[in-house]
Formats: sequence, structure tokens, C-alpha cells
Amino acid sequence: MKVNLILERGMKELDEKERFVYNKLSSEYSAKIERQLKTVNLIEVLIKDYSKEGKSKKYSIHVKVFSNTRNFDGGAADWDFARTLHKAFIKVINEIEHEFHVSDKGNEFRKFQRRRARK
Repeated sequence: MKVNLILERGMKELDEKERFVYNKLSSEYSAKIERQLKTVNLIEVLIKDYSKEGKSKKYSIHVKVFSNTRNFDGGAADWDFARTLHKAFIKVINEIEHEFHVSDKGNEFRKFQRRRARK
């Protein structure tokens, strides 16, 4: 059974296209976060938009992840909604990576270095 862990704030200000982008990206990144943390209690996304008078809007997005071990947060502000959402989620994922070292990026290089040192 899949439980929706995302709590949104500020969704009223988004139009239909932005909601579609939000739903697509949030489901993609929430799966990545759940894979890295294993125990995610809640993902909170706070969306604010500025410059409502003109044609373009500036978005400020803050993502908070609450888990059993630690809470993580990241935020970004930009004029493009999708780019801002990407930046905010990537900041949270990088913070998780920094805290727990869940990625295996360095293992390949270390194995190569060990083999090289033996020769």
C-alpha cells in the first residue's frame, strides 16, 4: 500500500500546468528520498510566489523531510517553477547524501586505486 507522504502548502496559487509539473517532480523526488532514507515520516513542500502583478512570477520553494533519525530541509528561489522545484529537492537529497553517505559513487574509484597500488 502506497501512502502519500507529501504535505503541500501554497498550491492555490499554482495554475494547471504548474500543478502537473509539481505532481510529476514531487512523485519522482519523493521516491528517491524514500529510497535513500528508508524511514520517511513526512515531506513538506512550501510554495510561495512573488510578483503577482506582472506577467512573470518569482517562486520560493522550501522542502522539509522529517524522518526518524533527522530532519532535512532545503530551499530555492527562481523565476522558473520547474527549475526552482528541482533545486529545492536536489538540495535536500544532497544534504541526505552528505549526512549518511548513501551513494556508492566513490567505491568504484577506491577499488581501482587499491588494484593500482598492488601492482
